[in-house]
Amino acid sequence: MMGGFNLREIMDSARTFRNQRGGGGGDKNSPPPGSPPCSSSYSTSSSSSSSSSPSSSLLSASKTRMTVVQLPPEILAHVFSFLSGRDICSAALTCKLFHEMSRIDRLWQDMAFKEFGIVLFPGQIPSYMQMYAHVIYKYRHLYGLWQPDITHYGGLVQVKFEEGKIVAYEWRVPCDPNYLDPLRRKEIFSIGLSNDGQVRHLCLGGFRGPHKCQISVRSSSNFCSKCDVQESHTHPQSTDEEYREWLREETCNISRFFHPQNQSLSFFKFLLFKQYKCCYEYNRLSIPRPRPQAIIQPGIFKGTYGDHGLELVMLAYEEDGYTVKAKKITGDQNVPANKVTFRADLRYSLILNEQQQMDMDMLVAMRRSSSSVLPENLPAQPFLLPQNCMERGVYVPNQCKARFSGFGQIAGYGFTNSSYTPGHWIVFSEDLFGFLWLSLQSFSMYHRVKDPIY
Repeated sequence: MMGGFNLREIMDSARTFRNQRGGGGGDKNSPPPGSPPCSSSYSTSSSSSSSSSPSSSLLSASKTRMTVVQLPPEILAHVFSFLSGRDICSAALTCKLFHEMSRIDRLWQDMAFKEFGIVLFPGQIPSYMQMYAHVIYKYRHLYGLWQPDITHYGGLVQVKFEEGKIVAYEWRVPCDPNYLDPLRRKEIFSIGLSNDGQVRHLCLGGFRGPHKCQISVRSSSNFCSKCDVQESHTHPQSTDEEYREWLREETCNISRFFHPQNQSLSFFKFLLFKQYKCCYEYNRLSIPRPRPQAIIQPGIFKGTYGDHGLELVMLAYEEDGYTVKAKKITGDQNVPANKVTFRADLRYSLILNEQQQMDMDMLVAMRRSSSSVLPENLPAQPFLLPQNCMERGVYVPNQCKARFSGFGQIAGYGFTNSSYTPGHWIVFSEDLFGFLWLSLQSFSMYHRVKDPIY
């Protein structure tokens, strides 16, 4: 049964192994001459019998001395099932018997589930042991979420094991401005075994199908990928067609980029990506732990950023428990990835009437004052956008759970002259919040990522 050890099948494999060795007599299970001795006795007594079979020796264990190598293969297989994969490999170096026991293939099928939660189905791969040793364990540090180190822009990449191989997915924001839609997923590389048991690294991007690449794991928090066939990423017709295809994939909507400002932003991004020549470095991305009684739980959100389109941010709480901040996972030429986009202080809550909410000048002139009411005890209140505030026609609720004073980060091109400007952080629900940029007279909406990335 999957979800635990296939102990019955492992022991069946061990019995087959015993039959192939000729019935499992004591001498046959002994290590060959010159092999290191295996561990000592299973039980001790003053008498011994070298002619007894393993099963009879086990039944008379109280009267005989039995070594580990005299145990039936079924029992040894059961013992091995409690070891880690690394311990099994160490045991295999001690003697010929343990080496042969370590090659029971079903043992490694269960080891993949026990250690990594990976289910290997019959027929998917030529050998469970080879898959575990050369793919699952060797590349164990790759599993999880990663951020490519791309100037300004960053990104979100998930590496997981599925359908008999390791696959890396790039998760892209929805088509702008549909921030409530799911993320878009694209395969970028895979690691698996060929039919002859060789490890294959495949780049899955470009215009000419899968092709070779290199994956180098530097540490548990850093790795890099490099495409070996860069011409596969060049459009067969022209650079113009390559740019148009990139636009379709990046934005879903080419028409909005006919505006000169949008054309400039997108073309700069296109040229920058081409300079990387499909060679990227990735840093591990960690998700903050849930916080009891938080006004909204931390996590990854999709947000609206004007002409820059949609971007991904990580919402987290500072150690003091009062400060919440959003850091960019994907960024732009003004405020790049890994920079804080806004922060708010939960000690400064706001309860405003309709007149105060509608008047931008009144909001800007409003002084911050601390509140003694805990964030989770704040009353719900109506929400209205100020007059002449840009929100790009996205869905905005008319009621919020809480509103707090905060500061949003703005900057010039290339993250020059960066500064924090006053704003309001508005929590609508567990999955929805907004940020009002007072000096910019702009409003951003954010929605929690619910795709299977965690």
